[in-house]
Amino acid sequence: MPYFNESQLEQSIITLLQEQGYAHVKGEDIVRNLDEVVLRDDLAEYLHNRYKNDGITDQEVETAIRVIMQQTGGSLYDENKHTIHLLMDGFSLKREAPSKQNIYIYPIAFDEPNQKHNLFKVVNQFDIVGNQHRIPDAIVFVNGLPVVVFEFKNALKQNTTIETCLRKLRKRTNCPKAFPTSK
Repeated sequence: MPYFNESQLEQSIITLLQEQGYAHVKGEDIVRNLDEVVLRDDLAEYLHNRYKNDGITDQEVETAIRVIMQQTGGSLYDENKHTIHLLMDGFSLKREAPSKQNIYIYPIAFDEPNQKHNLFKVVNQFDIVGNQHRIPDAIVFVNGLPVVVFEFKNALKQNTTIETCLRKLRKRTNCPKAFPTSK
């Protein structure tokens, strides 16, 4: 039986995701500050496309991105709870023109007719610099928002355990927050 290494596992998972319609990009091909983990261009593209019929403006898109990325200043639990609430329940965005009604923004379109607006992307070897430098094997982004982190291990190695993966992922808590305060 041929040896199946981590790199081959990574590529096979990426291929499976591509077959499901996910775009694949290598982390090194994404131009950004290494402390930013949100793909702002993807998020802006999603918001423009999803709310085009509402006449969303560039400034309103930027305001929505700031709301999504804003930190509450609470504990890690509170930050995560706040982020999940925004992703699942959305929020009301005040319009530039006072005569226009607020738009209710959903960072991810969960409703069936609007799922076509979602941008699914898998990025491998995505450099992240926080307190330490990290490179997760792969991250799944929906509309530029990181939602899944993959850490691949070779199951054929006898010393590879779930605990090994968990320890490596726990180190990732030193990475910048997924939704940092915009500058």
